[in-house]
Amino acid sequence: MHRVCQPAMLLSIILAPRNGNQNHAEMRTTTILAYIAAILVQVSFPLALTLYFRNHSRARWKVFGYGLIVFAVSQIFTWLPINFFLDGVVGNQITSHIGAFFWLVVMALATSLWTEGARWLGYKYLFPRNKLGLTWENGVMYGLGYASMESMLLFAGITLIYFIVYLVHGLISQGMLIQSLDPSQVALFNENMVEIMNTSWARPAVVALERVLMVGHQLAWSLLVMMSHIAHRKRWFVFAVIYHLVIAVAVPGLARLYGFVVAETVNFLFAVVSVFLVIRLRSLLEEELLY
Repeated sequence: MHRVCQPAMLLSIILAPRNGNQNHAEMRTTTILAYIAAILVQVSFPLALTLYFRNHSRARWKVFGYGLIVFAVSQIFTWLPINFFLDGVVGNQITSHIGAFFWLVVMALATSLWTEGARWLGYKYLFPRNKLGLTWENGVMYGLGYASMESMLLFAGITLIYFIVYLVHGLISQGMLIQSLDPSQVALFNENMVEIMNTSWARPAVVALERVLMVGHQLAWSLLVMMSHIAHRKRWFVFAVIYHLVIAVAVPGLARLYGFVVAETVNFLFAVVSVFLVIRLRSLLEEELLY
């Protein structure tokens, strides 16, 4: 789901009146089941992982809550609206492949700096308020809060919207929907509807897989940023930004060029690296090699 339908278009599709005299679009049972499974995975996986980690560590729920807050403030209320605006004003005007790649890199870098900067500020100002230590357990719990908010609220919500549109468009006619739109919106409507109704079971499955793999990335970034506070060295923050940037460019870039199979295979390899970083940073902290 690297291409997202605009919210206004989705609402116009969902709220448009019905016309029972038109043929209904055909829906696939496998796609419906895949959507349901994807939503369940995006909600249950980070929550189950958090509960398991909480029961086997000394991390407090307040740290998890800080991760939720940082994601909400830094993404939902600030960066995502800015991102959508910039994509609409600049990104949608780019037609060349080179220009599109350059824009992808620019936005990935901006996202990496903004995201890790917000995470850094959370460590600096939220943790001292409750005398929370910069420990491996707290760093992981902080990352789980951020990843859970991203997966359960944002991406599960987007998947649910796509699912609703898929169901609604399959149950009602297209003729009246088109009549309810401005002429300038008809072409975009048709393009989006063809893409949505042609959705196979693989697309929601890929989205769910991405969210599972992203948890490992979020934990690695969370711990790398925490290291910049512990070691008082900016290089750890730079590492987090660069690693975030590489993934943010490589995965969607490969998806556009070679498809989801190649992109998610590379994403899986990155996830292995992320899990290795999480484990390795724990051992380094225990050996006090970072102080």
